[in-house]
Amino acid sequence: LLAQAGWKPGPDNILQKNGQPFEFTVYTAPIDTWTLSAQLVQAMLLQAGIKMNIQKFEFATLLAKTKAGEDQAHFHSDNDKIGLNLSHYKNATLDKLIDTSRTSTSETERMATYQAIQKHIIDNSLWTPLWINENFSAVQPSLKGVKVSFDGTLILNDATISK
Repeated sequence: LLAQAGWKPGPDNILQKNGQPFEFTVYTAPIDTWTLSAQLVQAMLLQAGIKMNIQKFEFATLLAKTKAGEDQAHFHSDNDKIGLNLSHYKNATLDKLIDTSRTSTSETERMATYQAIQKHIIDNSLWTPLWINENFSAVQPSLKGVKVSFDGTLILNDATISK
């Protein structure tokens, strides 16, 4: 497909089109799993002739660069230019789904809406997850009242220690 679109290998095996290399930069935070994942994608793309540079920034700088439009994330039209809809994606259907997810008091309706939001994002290629973290937690038997949230993190609000 890339060849059909006019991309041809250059002298360094990086694809080129009209004299310009197929090259881009990914911003990431200096978090091991983020950096290692970026390096994995970088190696796979290089095999296809695409040069992906990785630039690490501490989180506040990364967020500032994202807000300045140097990166992309989040998709409600109301957030365009003032929030984190930095891809400037605008879609009335997605906005309605997001609004419904924020206002519905029905857990069943919210779950169905979140699933529709995820489907819209995937079907329209707005976001491509590279991995999903698995969280493993352990607590001492003397710790009582610990709850586990939907994402695997521990909720310790009502926890007590018994002897």
